[in-house]
Amino acid sequence: MDLILGELSNLGVNEILNDGGVEFMGFRLLGKGQNSFVFKCRVGDEYYACKIRRFDSSRPSLMNEGSYLRLANSVALGRD
Repeated sequence: MDLILGELSNLGVNEILNDGGVEFMGFRLLGKGQNSFVFKCRVGDEYYACKIRRFDSSRPSLMNEGSYLRLANSVALGRD
């Protein structure tokens, strides 16, 4: 967990919030899938969904998914 927190800090994440409709190991998450966990986090004064690859995931990374999300967000499909 310290490795993950260190990486998030390097990316500018100030806070991970214990918030969401899913509980996992005593922590509230926005979502939990086969390959990742989604947390609510804060970067500066903005709040985001932070997706973290599970250690037991069969995928080597979430880079492709990140590219698809960036594309969806660029045309306002992935945001409110």
